[in-house]
Amino acid sequence: MRSYRFDDLTGLASLRLHEEDLPTPQRGELLLRVLAVALNYRDIAMLHGTYPRPPEKGLIPVSDAAAEVVAVGEGVEDVAVGDRVVGVFHPRWFGGALPAAQAARSYGVGRDGWLTEYKVVSQEAAVALPRGLSAVDRVFGFDEAPAAFAHLESGRHLGKIVISVHPD
Repeated sequence: MRSYRFDDLTGLASLRLHEEDLPTPQRGELLLRVLAVALNYRDIAMLHGTYPRPPEKGLIPVSDAAAEVVAVGEGVEDVAVGDRVVGVFHPRWFGGALPAAQAARSYGVGRDGWLTEYKVVSQEAAVALPRGLSAVDRVFGFDEAPAAFAHLESGRHLGKIVISVHPD
């Protein structure tokens, strides 16, 4: 399979294509074929060295993606081969305050991200893609939702026109 990795942290020129072995899902894991990725502000900030947490050298970048399940490990019950899913940004955070260690281990910073053909994740690290949405709709639509919500919450929109665009 092909994966892009930052061989060093000197900018876009250090992003290199690598041929790697296809991973095998273990108990409770999914093997995903990545269908689409979103390049977010966060990913660009890491590339320019302006993100608060510097990424580790050699990691696969990109924090958001949509994928298709191509294999499941033993014990996986709620997800099946052929299901389309989206990755969970903090795959091991299940509630409460975000532990500092989780922020440091997010995709593209402290663990491999999504700029790869195939990725193994735990079954809890993927959520079903809503029916009727393509993988591209997902990564280029919903990724803007947190930014839009933060803008609305800030009050900066008061007295201005707010436009909401959605696929329906």
